[in-house]
This record gives sequence, structure tokens and C-alpha cells, in this order.
Amino acid sequence: MDTSALLAVKGLGLDGFLVGLLVGGGLGLLAGPAIRSWLAFREWERASREVDLTDRLLERMEADAARSDDRADPDRTTVGTAWRPQP
Repeated sequence: MDTSALLAVKGLGLDGFLVGLLVGGGLGLLAGPAIRSWLAFREWERASREVDLTDRLLERMEADAARSDDRADPDRTTVGTAWRPQP
């Protein structure tokens, strides 16, 4: 940084502003990566929770389909899996 710019800021009485700007910028550079990693971890945690919920839902659907196939009418034709539509 040019020393004449620093002297001009000091002469205008803005030295507190300059110190605050430098300290705030330094803290922002230090805190930025920490905040980004925290946000990424939080999103990863939410996504993994959603995957667990989806897995549980699919397991329940498969169990329900197996139970309904056991109780199915003999006249009813079943397709290989529970996920295919009936003709």
C-alpha cells in the first residue's frame, strides 16, 4: 500500500476507520473458510438424513408389497416386482 495514502487517511482523521477496515478484513479472511466449511457440513448432514429417510421409506414399501403379495387373490396376476404397474 502506498504510504502517501496512509498519511492522507491519517491527516483526514480517518485512522480509526482504516484500522477497523484492516481488522475487519483480516477477521473476514480468517472466518470465511470456517463458515464455508460449517455450511458444507450442515448441508451434508441434511442430505444424509434425507437419504436415510428415503431408504426407510423404500424398505417399508417393499415390506408392504411383500405382505400384499402374500395375501393376494389367486386370480390376480403379479408382475416380477412391486414397482411395475399392473397391466
